[in-house]
Order: sequence, then C-alpha cells, then structure tokens
Amino acid sequence: MTLVAWGNTVEKSLEALAKIDREVSVELFDLRSIVPWDKDAIARSVHKTGRLVVVQEDTENCSVGQMIISHITARPDLWSEMVSPPILVSKANVMIGYNPIYEYAALPDVERIVAAIKRSVATKHERATVEAAVPAAESDERGRRGDRPYTTTPKIDMSKGHAQKITVPIMGEGIRNAKIVSLLKKPGDAIALDDDLCEVETDKAVYPIQSSFAGTMGEWKTKVGDTVDIGQELGTILTAEPSSDGAVKGVAAAAAKPEKISHEDTRHHRGIEPALSPTITRKLSRVIPENTRRSGV
Repeated sequence: MTLVAWGNTVEKSLEALAKIDREVSVELFDLRSIVPWDKDAIARSVHKTGRLVVVQEDTENCSVGQMIISHITARPDLWSEMVSPPILVSKANVMIGYNPIYEYAALPDVERIVAAIKRSVATKHERATVEAAVPAAESDERGRRGDRPYTTTPKIDMSKGHAQKITVPIMGEGIRNAKIVSLLKKPGDAIALDDDLCEVETDKAVYPIQSSFAGTMGEWKTKVGDTVDIGQELGTILTAEPSSDGAVKGVAAAAAKPEKISHEDTRHHRGIEPALSPTITRKLSRVIPENTRRSGV
C-alpha cells in the first residue's frame, strides 16, 4: 500500500511500520515539499498498490491531505485501480489545549496509523470474477494488490435490437473536439431516455453526453483520455427502434405543423444532418409549441 506523510508524522509512520513489521508491504513517501508536491511519484505508487493512506497533523477540513486524496481520486486511471477507499489520518476538527496530554490526544499517534493501514488492507473492492488461468507474473502482481479478482467486459449480442450510434453533439461555437474524461455506462447497462452516458471536456467546461434513446448499452468505441471530434461515433445503444432517423423525424413533426415541401426543396435538404442532437430537439419540441400558444400565433 502507499503511505504519505510529512513533518513529524514521518517519524510516527516509521514507528507504525516497525510495529506491523512485515505484515504489509508499504511504500512510505516523505513529502519534503507540499507546494509543489510529488504528484507523479505518488500516482505511480497508487497505481501499483491500489491503496492510499495519508497522515498529517493538520485538521481534516481544507487540508493538504484532503488535497492529495482529491487529486488521486479525481484521476479516472487511478480511481479504477484502487481496491479500497483512501484513508486520511489527521487531527480532528478541534482546538488543541495547552496541556500536552490534550495535544497528544488530538494529534495522530502510532496506534491510529497502524489501525488505518490494517483497515485499508482489510477492505477489498468487490468485482465480478471469471474463471481463467492466471500466469505466474500476473499472480504476483495480483497478490501485491490484495488478491483482487480479475474483471472482464461482458459480450453484448448485437443481433438483439437495433444499434443506435452515440455521437459527439455540437457543444458551442468554435468547439471542434473534446476529451473523454469518463464513461458512465458499461456494456449491458440499462439506458433510459436522457441518461448521462459519458463526460467530455473542452477548453470551456465539462459536458455530459446524454442518451437520445432507451435501451441497453452496447459497445464503446473510445476510451478515457481519447480526443474526439464533433460528430464522431463514440459507441452504440441497442434499442427496439429501427433507426435514429425515425426518432428525429417524429420530433420534428411534433414541433411544427406539416408543410408541403416542393421537390426542389427536398433535393436541397436531402442528406443534411440535423444541427441539434435528438435529445435537444426532443426537449425543444415541448417548449416551442407552448411558446407559440402563449404568443397567440
């Protein structure tokens, strides 16, 4: 596991490691500086161990320890590798009295650090298991992470239902691409209308991409960290609808009265993709008729 400390807590952490002897394999980091702090080294260690304990003498609220934990857990690549939640050993949110007894009672001690290490090692994240032979090298790595079960991505039968594309919608003027920061649905998950499927980040903000269909999540054709262009296909949703074109046409028909379109107009507009995603178009279809009735048009 990964243990991070600085200042006087380093000495207490060393005493705690001596007390547990060789029960747990621990990588201890002594932060000589907290501004800046060694993010990369700690991130590599957490990626390897899957566990994190931070020890500090500061209060729990608005502290450096909370900053370290927030940074580690905010990274999707590290979050997916953690097998137990991070633990912060710190002074409680209380004032320290003048008596040394009160000071020692409030600050972290060896017993609390040992208890945090054992609690972190005892906590295991439950995952789906599969029957498979484990090579020797992978078995050693598995043991260092606490004998975490292996996972597998379920196979989706694409023949059951129609595959609807998940594409990157238009997100604003001048935005041509975005970065995938999280995939919120897994293959096989049930999808409801307007469910958040994934999140993408641009220069301006983080946007959720919502589902325009109800059905079952198919396969992702991208991964976290990829840069995708506007209109690019991200994955598929299995639905009972024949195609996305029918849904878009149905929304357009509900939003406005049907008009006769000449053969010339049809020829000019044939093959042009709608500017808005089906989700936004469907939401606007409930707003436009209401505004029309209120204005008396």
